[in-house]
Amino acid sequence: GACLMLASLGCQAVNLRMLLRCCGQRIGLWTGVRAVLIGFYFSGITPSSSGGQPAQVWQLARAGIAPGEVFKGQKILLLYGFAAASVVLALLSAALFSGKQMRRAGRAAVAFLGRRRLIRDPEGWRDRLERQMAQFDACAALLRQGWMLPVRLLAVTFVQQLCLFAVPSAVYCALGLSGQPLWRLAAAQALLSV
Repeated sequence: GACLMLASLGCQAVNLRMLLRCCGQRIGLWTGVRAVLIGFYFSGITPSSSGGQPAQVWQLARAGIAPGEVFKGQKILLLYGFAAASVVLALLSAALFSGKQMRRAGRAAVAFLGRRRLIRDPEGWRDRLERQMAQFDACAALLRQGWMLPVRLLAVTFVQQLCLFAVPSAVYCALGLSGQPLWRLAAAQALLSV
């Protein structure tokens, strides 16, 4: 179980390093591992695992990387997680292939929220939106240049998730327990991750 957990965290560090290198930021493997471990630690100690990614961003900023860069209830949570991830993926895909339309939609949303006085300083929000879209455009251009980076990232992420989902099964066997199929334990871990 410990080896699988270390393998999962190592895969996450490799993905982080590959992504940053494609964005022109070079980091050593140890810096990537340190950022992943800090994120994992803070996810474990903060409410709703809310502190992991901010802690990773903080650690990477210290390293010189810019911050921009199976019950009924469980089924409902799983569906919610899948739907939320699908919406995010659809928005990212739309932004990747049709950035102009996403910019227009973002500007329209900011204008609408500003007219309804649901956000303060709509001009500041528009500026932040433009900066974020410019960063996203730069990374999207890198991804459009070659199909191998997304394929490599997907392969390493697949191995990472397999390792992570197999940890409960390894611990279950190590404790000498039986009676539950190992796939069910892996599925429970997958549900918790969602």
